[in-house]
Amino acid sequence: MTRHSLILKTFAAVLSLGLVACSGTGSQPSAPAATKTDAPKVAVPGVTDSEILIGTFVPLSGPAAIWGDVSRGLEAYAKYTNDQGGVHGRKLKILVEDDQYQPSRTVAATKKLVEQDKVFAIAGVCCTPSLAAVQDYLTQNKVPAVASMAPAVRFQQPHNPFLFAGMMPYFTEGRIQVRFAVEDLKLKKLAGFHINNDAGQETMDGVKEAAKAMGAEVLVTVGHDNADVDYSAYALKLKASGAEAVLVMTNSKPVGQLIREAEKIDYRPTWILNTAAFTSDLLPSLERFKDVKAYIVSQIPDLAETNNPAVKQFVEQGVKYRTGAGTPAQLLGWHAGMVLVEGLKQAGKDLTRENLMKALETMKEFPGIFKVTYTDKSHQPNTRASIRQVKDGKYIIIKDGVSG
Repeated sequence: MTRHSLILKTFAAVLSLGLVACSGTGSQPSAPAATKTDAPKVAVPGVTDSEILIGTFVPLSGPAAIWGDVSRGLEAYAKYTNDQGGVHGRKLKILVEDDQYQPSRTVAATKKLVEQDKVFAIAGVCCTPSLAAVQDYLTQNKVPAVASMAPAVRFQQPHNPFLFAGMMPYFTEGRIQVRFAVEDLKLKKLAGFHINNDAGQETMDGVKEAAKAMGAEVLVTVGHDNADVDYSAYALKLKASGAEAVLVMTNSKPVGQLIREAEKIDYRPTWILNTAAFTSDLLPSLERFKDVKAYIVSQIPDLAETNNPAVKQFVEQGVKYRTGAGTPAQLLGWHAGMVLVEGLKQAGKDLTRENLMKALETMKEFPGIFKVTYTDKSHQPNTRASIRQVKDGKYIIIKDGVSG
C-alpha cells in the first residue's frame, strides 16, 4: 500500500466516525429527545403544588341567613381534611361570599370568585335563586359546581356536565309529601303553602302532579314573600279551603309564623314540611304549639341520628372544626365537603377540572349523609328521602328510603 492510499483510507475512517457521532447512534451520548412530559404544564386555575382553591356563595345574611351554615360545614370539613394531610399533598382553601339571598349579588360574587380569585371549582352553594342566576355563567366558563344545595330540576334536567346537584329536586320532595299524606295518613283534601320563587313553584308542581295521579285534591296553593311579616291572611285562606293537610315549601321562620296564626283561628291541619324548613330553629318554633301535627320530608338526617356514619363523624370529629353545637345546615355543608374531597381524591394528583368531573361521574353510592351516585348522564345524587314526625320535642323517623 502506498503512502498516498494510506492517507486517504485514514481520512475516510475519521470522517465516517464523525458522521456516526453526529447522528447520535454511536457510543457518544446524545441529547434526550423531547417528550410530552417535557412540555410546560398548562396552569390550572386555583391549583398549585400545595393548595386547591374552592369558592362558594351562601346567604350569610338576609332572609335565608340560617342556610349560610352550609358554608361553615364546608369549611369545617376542609379543615378536617387538611389535618389529615389534605388531598394528594394539597391543602384546601375555601373562599366564602355572602350573596344575602339576592341573585344580583350572587352574580357579582361568582364573577369575583372565578375571574379575580381564580378558584378551581365551586362547591356547596346555596340556594336555588342564587345558582339560577349564575348557572349559564359557570357553564360558559367551564367551572364545575359540586354538591350544590339548590335542589331544582332546572339544574339537573337537561343534563349539564358542570353542575353536580347536592340533593334531589324539590319537585320530587313535593311528590313524596303527597304520597305520604294520601297513602299513610289517608288525607286527600290538600293545600299548599310555598315561598314565591322557582323552588316554591316547582314543589307545588310536584304536589299537583302527584295529587292528580293519586286521586287527591289540591284545594288551594298560597304563596308568600320573604318580606312578609303578617301571616294571618294566609292562615284564613288555608282554613277556608277546608284542607286536612297543608304541604309546605318554605323556610322555618315563616312556618312558625303561619302555624301561630292558624292556631289563633283554631285551624289545626296536619302540616307536612320539606327540607327547606329543616333547620336548627324549626324544632323550638314547633314546640311552642300544643299537640301540633307536623311531619318533615327531608334528605338531611337529624344530628341525633349518629347511627349514620357521616352524622357520627360530624358530631364527634367535626366538633373541633365546626361553629357551635352544629346545625342541620352545617351537616349539609360537611356532606358537600365529603363529596368534593372524594372527587378530588379520585381525580388524582394531576388535577384538572375535567379529571374532577370524570371522577365524580364514577361515584356510586358514596356514603355521605345519604348515598350519592353520579353518572355521565345524571348528576342527581339520590332519589329517596326520610319522613320524620315531630313528637315530644324530638324528630322521630317513621319512614326511610321513600321515593317520589
